[in-house]
Amino acid sequence: MKRVITAIVMIAIFIPVLIFSDTLAFPIVIALMGGIAAGEILYIRGLHKKPYIMIPSVLFVMLCPFISGTDWFPVLESHNYNFLVVAFPAFAAYLLFIAVTFNRKIAFSDITYACVGVLYIALAMFSIPFIKERARLDYLLLIICPCFTDIFALYGGKYFGNKKLCPAVSQHKTVAGAISGVLGSVVGAILYGAVRFLILKNGFDIVFLVVAGILISIVGQYGDLVASLMKRNSGVKDFGNLFPGHGGIMDRFDSIFASFACAFIFLTACKEIFMIF
Repeated sequence: MKRVITAIVMIAIFIPVLIFSDTLAFPIVIALMGGIAAGEILYIRGLHKKPYIMIPSVLFVMLCPFISGTDWFPVLESHNYNFLVVAFPAFAAYLLFIAVTFNRKIAFSDITYACVGVLYIALAMFSIPFIKERARLDYLLLIICPCFTDIFALYGGKYFGNKKLCPAVSQHKTVAGAISGVLGSVVGAILYGAVRFLILKNGFDIVFLVVAGILISIVGQYGDLVASLMKRNSGVKDFGNLFPGHGGIMDRFDSIFASFACAFIFLTACKEIFMIF
């Protein structure tokens, strides 16, 4: 019951953000989510106690949605890719500097963890406004499909089998749950396409919706497993307790972050390939 109430509250908060997605409210909310997620990733390893890691990491992640969103700062339109090329390696270089400078106070494995975790969240935060501006009708699939995946995977794993999907990483995820999640994602994609067609009279491409549902679900579940691996290696059950019954931002949005990050990489790769040929 606690999970249901929390989910309803989250939806009630998030819907206005989507309604006002063309205003500064959107990047502000995304930046806050990213900053909290970065803090959670560092917290479970005790790195929140290192201000020379915590503060730059959170600020770096929170800056990303504003850089990629040219709706709010058109002057940056030709420079957002440059931000990725320069800022991401610069942040990694900074953490390597920290690793050398404070080598007796912090383990190199923790620096590696912080680098991978923070850059992953930063890429997701950069990707969300970037994709929203370039796929205004389809970007919602990257939110809807992971949500349907989670719901169907929960009940599919509960009622249709208990064979573990990846027991070394997560004891709760099952093969039946993963398959049910993919089916649920396809259902969510088709429902979204149908609603969009009825309201906007936009094209209803069933093949695209099915393929998108399958791919987004697979990527989202993989992102969920990556988050579980991070928690398992850090000896914690949840990233936080911001949402009762759900955990923290990373516990609730890990699959959505993974979906946006991978979608950005895919779209960027396709663009570069088309430019070559």
